[in-house]
Amino acid sequence: MINVQRLEMELIHMPHTSDNDKKARDNNAKRAQKNEQEQKNIEQGKRAYSKKTDHL
Repeated sequence: MINVQRLEMELIHMPHTSDNDKKARDNNAKRAQKNEQEQKNIEQGKRAYSKKTDHL
């Protein structure tokens, strides 16, 4: 029982660690590339939404 309480206390009081060596992400470049692809798809007629049904 004492070991369980000790483990619980260790879990509660874990030190905060952070990873500051992460690569920086260029989200604007990703978004721009995604928008360009979306424009190409629109021009080619891909993934067009239509309320009209073709099968009736």
